[in-house]
Amino acid sequence: ESLLAANNTELAKSLRVASTKLLAAGHKDAAISGLTTAFALLRRAGRVNAVATIRAADGGVADVLPNSATRGDILELSAELVAAATAMRDAGLASRAVEAAREGLTSIPNTNHLAPDARATATMLRVHALQLLGAASADQHDVEAARAYLDRANALLPQAKAELDPKDYVRLQSQSVELGTTLLELL
Repeated sequence: ESLLAANNTELAKSLRVASTKLLAAGHKDAAISGLTTAFALLRRAGRVNAVATIRAADGGVADVLPNSATRGDILELSAELVAAATAMRDAGLASRAVEAAREGLTSIPNTNHLAPDARATATMLRVHALQLLGAASADQHDVEAARAYLDRANALLPQAKAELDPKDYVRLQSQSVELGTTLLELL
């Protein structure tokens, strides 16, 4: 299952990169088709990884954990879902971006069970996914949802500051400020 999930994730990544280039070249319909296919592959990879996670579990039902290799696969999947959501938003697909970002957010492994470098990556992904959800909600003029996502992202910034390189933290902080400004303009 893990190998199948990894193959789907790699294929989705290639499709996402190609679709982003198509979008930049003005081929929006082809880009949207590629992104939609990439998202479907990532969804399938997520379902496969969920099966692998349960099968690899060595604890009780309350603490079902994948082995370390599967955790790495899931973190990569989360990163691709968030990247796909970003590309979907750039393509003008705000509702699909919300969907992809939500899946990315819920797929991020519990940071308590990750090595320090992976924990930092997971925290950065979690903040970025919440900011992206806020921005995509703002695109749809859902200010209340956007504000809730921004508040959740901002609540994680102290943890991000402790775990991330300063430049990565500053980028996340700037994104929160930019989203906050956008929301003020929508009020």
